[in-house]
Amino acid sequence: MLSDLSSTLLKDIRQLFEDADDYNVTIQVGEEPNIEVLNAHSVILRARSSYFRSALSSKWAKKKGDTFTYKKPNISPKIFKEILRYIYTGTISLNDKAEQGELLKLLVAADELELEELVEHIQEHIITNESEWLKKNIVHVQQTASKHKACGRLHSYCEKNISEDASLIFQSDDFTLIEETSLIALLKRDDLSMNEIEVWDHVIKWGMAQNPNLSSDVKTWSKEDFNLMEQTLKGCMAHIRFFQISSTDYFYKVRPFKKLLPSDLKENLKEHFMVPGVEPKFAVLPPRKSKNSKKDKLPGSNIISSQHASLISSWIDRQDFSYNNDNFNIDEIPYEFNLLTRGFRDSLTRQEFHNKCNNQGPTLVILKVLGTGQIIGGYNPVNWSSSGKWVTTRDSFIFSLGEGNDLKSEAILSRVQNHEQAIRDCAISYECVGFGCGDLRKLQVL
Repeated sequence: MLSDLSSTLLKDIRQLFEDADDYNVTIQVGEEPNIEVLNAHSVILRARSSYFRSALSSKWAKKKGDTFTYKKPNISPKIFKEILRYIYTGTISLNDKAEQGELLKLLVAADELELEELVEHIQEHIITNESEWLKKNIVHVQQTASKHKACGRLHSYCEKNISEDASLIFQSDDFTLIEETSLIALLKRDDLSMNEIEVWDHVIKWGMAQNPNLSSDVKTWSKEDFNLMEQTLKGCMAHIRFFQISSTDYFYKVRPFKKLLPSDLKENLKEHFMVPGVEPKFAVLPPRKSKNSKKDKLPGSNIISSQHASLISSWIDRQDFSYNNDNFNIDEIPYEFNLLTRGFRDSLTRQEFHNKCNNQGPTLVILKVLGTGQIIGGYNPVNWSSSGKWVTTRDSFIFSLGEGNDLKSEAILSRVQNHEQAIRDCAISYECVGFGCGDLRKLQVL
């Protein structure tokens, strides 16, 4: 029988990272004024990275006596030290690296050094644990991932979320980094789920970012300033749906920039807002709508369609039928659904849940199970208030919609049985909120 004693071997190799004295590789990393020389063992580097198998060949690295010397100016000392620790010990800490701006740098470095396991681990960490940071930086993340073949999973994840909710781009902190061609592609879309004046505001914001020397006060702009901005936004203007903007918003938000508009469009808009019923001389693009507007009663939701909302509405009303039928009309649903919080857009902490959902009246909690695609949820007909008490009601329920494709065979409804312990309205300091005695709980996400 073959005995496995590898744990001691791994411990000894890890020890080399801390206090070895027989290094035969020196690597100069970083650029002035932040340069450090780090030491390593060629046998470890070669064994762990195909990049170093080539880099430490006679064609790449220089050799002085028995020591390889190598320079890596494009990776900072801090990032390279993290890489070396991983190479020697197989461990790495990703906590707080997103907010410190190091997570993508570490991902890019791992990809360049052909550390496939680490690349996959960082992508998994970003997707699973950094949803709020990813939301704020989705443009930068998507653009970075698109340049690295090994980061295909992260790139696909960004593309999927942008495809499902293009407004994420406009809401991100790094929106102004988007390339002009990508911005124009977004403006052409009908499914931005945004008011047109919001689209206009973001286009102006993007244009200002491309011309940082322009004053933030448009009243002070010279003719040259307007000409510069006009050239910057030339490709965008044809895709702004000016006729879908209210007269009030046009007057206060668009009119100050009227010199950017073609003169004939400007005159037609003036006539449009001053003479009710006049036919526009320009082709009028339709109002933007959510991607699934024909089927989606829930603004901003990527999980629940209007068919789901119809079925849930019938459960709320204790009907044996769904409001959905062959001649489905979303206006027949007797409830209006308003998005309070969304996992990908907002943080998943219990603090955020309470901030967004407390004192909002009856609410639905909708969850999609990672890995299975199962849609589950619960209905609170009363209120969330962080009371720290049980809420008594006969009308709450939990449910499953399966994968959401075949409601007739997949949908499961479970109404509350213990009415006195129907809703667990935990205080903010508690670990969860939920339905019943552990029947469905939303836990703190760390």
